[in-house]
Amino acid sequence: GAVSAWGDEDYGGSGAPVSWGYLNIVSNDHAFAALHSDGYISTWGDTSNGGAGGPTSTGFVSIFSTSGAFAALNASGSIVSWGSGVSGSNAAPTDAGYVHVYSTADAFTAIKADGTLASWGKPWSGGVGAPT
Repeated sequence: GAVSAWGDEDYGGSGAPVSWGYLNIVSNDHAFAALHSDGYISTWGDTSNGGAGGPTSTGFVSIFSTSGAFAALNASGSIVSWGSGVSGSNAAPTDAGYVHVYSTADAFTAIKADGTLASWGKPWSGGVGAPT
């Protein structure tokens, strides 16, 4: 489908992609990320909260968000995150094989098919201490 945006431009009210073929839109408190059927991601909104800096590669299958960051899962099971560092954009796992990502207000946790977990983001929001 197509995407339209309206409202305060500081919160994603402008800058939405104008092309067709988007499958899903995910938001945080200040920005949006949209997954295209070709596996690429478009972002808009506040640049320090993920409205810019998204992945430039393709092959993504899902997008997840915290209050100020996004994480995208690639078909290979690798993860890319961007946005506000205090909301979980830093320290995403660098390996592959993840099948899903979960989020709180300021942290992410990813799970592999074998049950292995990786967490990142604010410690008090669940960004550290995942069981091993």
